[in-house]
Amino acid sequence: MLVAYTVLIFLAWAAYIDWQKHIIPNYVSIIVLFFGFYLHLTNDTWLLGFTGLAVAGITLIPYLLGSMGAGDVKLFCSLGFVMGPAVSVLLFLVLVILALFLICMWFAKHDTRLHIPLAPFILAGYLVLGGVALAGKVIYS
Repeated sequence: MLVAYTVLIFLAWAAYIDWQKHIIPNYVSIIVLFFGFYLHLTNDTWLLGFTGLAVAGITLIPYLLGSMGAGDVKLFCSLGFVMGPAVSVLLFLVLVILALFLICMWFAKHDTRLHIPLAPFILAGYLVLGGVALAGKVIYS
């Protein structure tokens, strides 16, 4: 639980910086990765971490196509290492939230080919995923 809240804090920091400067500092991804090492070292769940890292590696495709920045890929991969295969749900949530945002932009007649910072959408997906997990704990406990 401590790792989840710490990741949330650094993810919020990355979202703020990405919104302001359109860059995600490497130290944010490295710190999140460090907490992933701590998590997997204490729980002996290395296979889950590396599976999540491989799943998050799918973000290399939009990066290679020029649609995503390298900082976004590094942040997703470090989150994948922390979250394990659950990062696939996060990827889906981010895509849905981003699509809703772009639809709103389209209806507002704004150009949808903007340089949109992705970290705030990653944060929103992480918060939704955490809220769903928390609600599931409350309902089933």
